[in-house]
Amino acid sequence: MKSCFRMNPDRIFLAEVRGGETWDFYKVVSSGHGGSMTSIHSGSVEEAIDGLIERCYQNTECQMLPYAVLRRKILNSTDIICHVDVSGDVRRMGEIYFKAFDQERYLAA
Repeated sequence: MKSCFRMNPDRIFLAEVRGGETWDFYKVVSSGHGGSMTSIHSGSVEEAIDGLIERCYQNTECQMLPYAVLRRKILNSTDIICHVDVSGDVRRMGEIYFKAFDQERYLAA
């Protein structure tokens, strides 16, 4: 992720966030790399948001940020969250978070 700052790509595609690199991903995304994508394992949109926040806290740079501030930063930098329901071998689109419609509701949570 840190090399992305130097390479100045138009978009960043990170296969999956699993730890403190989540904070690095959001720093890059919020610095003008719109259209970037990643994935996270979760049971719902709300769990995805909480999972992103928890992973950001694994990075020492943001451990002192209040939860509400970090949640707002994540939601300000995230346009869409798609939750895929998995039942056996079948995958279906479950919940969808669209920033333009859902941000205030999720900020209040």
